[in-house]
Parts: sequence; C-alpha cells; structure tokens
Amino acid sequence: MGLYENEAVAKGSPFWLSPVKTIADFEEITLYLVDWCNVERLHGHLGNMSLEEYEQDYYDRNIGLSTG
Repeated sequence: MGLYENEAVAKGSPFWLSPVKTIADFEEITLYLVDWCNVERLHGHLGNMSLEEYEQDYYDRNIGLSTG
C-alpha cells in the first residue's frame, strides 16, 4: 500500500492527472500506475529492465526448450 499511496494518489504525484473525486478516478490512476510498473519502471533485481523487457528476454532465451 505504501507505493500506491506515495506514488499514485499523493497530491503532486506524476500519476495524479486530476483531482481524485470518484472511484473511476482511482481506477484510472491505478491502471496508469500498473502500466508504468510493467512497462517503464526499471527493476534493479531484473538487471535494470522493466518487467515487460524481462519477460520478453526470458521467452526469447527459452524458446524451444522442453518443459518436461
């Protein structure tokens, strides 16, 4: 909850597109935050790649490997 409160709904947050007045406003902020976390945010434990980049790299490296 800390990341959500500090990064998403805090006044002045880059995800705060307009005053939060309705559930729809929270939903919009949440979707924007999730997209940012998956596509843009770099994760140190993933070699400074985004989750999207890491997932693509994982599948690129493991194409054709047997699962069983």
